[in-house]
Amino acid sequence: MSEPGASHGLLSIRSLSVQLGGRDVLHDVRLDVSGGELVGLIGPNGAGKTTMLRCVLALLPHHGGTITLDGEPPVKRRGTIGYVPQRHEFAWDFPTSVEKAVMSGRVHRVGWLRRPGAADRDAVAQALERVDMTGLRRRPIGELSGGQRQRVLVARALALDPRLLLLDEPFTGLDVPTQELLTALFGQLRQEGKALLMTTHDLPAAAAMCTRLCLLNRTVVADGHPSDLRDPDIWLRAFGVTRSDQLLHSLGVIR
Repeated sequence: MSEPGASHGLLSIRSLSVQLGGRDVLHDVRLDVSGGELVGLIGPNGAGKTTMLRCVLALLPHHGGTITLDGEPPVKRRGTIGYVPQRHEFAWDFPTSVEKAVMSGRVHRVGWLRRPGAADRDAVAQALERVDMTGLRRRPIGELSGGQRQRVLVARALALDPRLLLLDEPFTGLDVPTQELLTALFGQLRQEGKALLMTTHDLPAAAAMCTRLCLLNRTVVADGHPSDLRDPDIWLRAFGVTRSDQLLHSLGVIR
């Protein structure tokens, strides 16, 4: 098991502290994510996982510490960060097509007042192909199934050709074919040298597919390869559960 934040990566978080409504949400968080890594951000509800992602996106202020992407503040590198929010956060009742929804992901490249060019259209076409949605590119987004909507969100993030991809609960409520497609896609992106940081409640799946797990409960409890996180006490501290909890048995930590 490595010390949290022991090596510098594409994304570097140092001593991050966040307060919301006068309450400490994150405290002294240290984490690095390098190209070629798929890091699972694991923790109970209220642990600060989504808050951390929003700080990386410069959508929330932090009260202490630093976040850098390639050595620069994220606000200067927004065009290299792809973000897949939880599905309920997207306006699916907005009257637009799949293709246009994916194009909206390139706003930091296109600009607010410019029309998309050939390179933008090519990027959208490639993103749609990667999630197997080319045939539905003209369909209104309000007519999509849950799995199709998740594919649109992933394509929207990929249209930027990001170096860092932030994924907030990407597998929640998905059908099996979409789960399998996204699992394979995230593996391909990692092999292409992308850096991926993913929150998820599917702990067995995260242990199987992630190169590292970061256990978070307002601060980093542990950070390492899944095979190195076999000590039950680590999970007890991260999730505040007892040794009889089904969580530990599902992970094979306690038999």
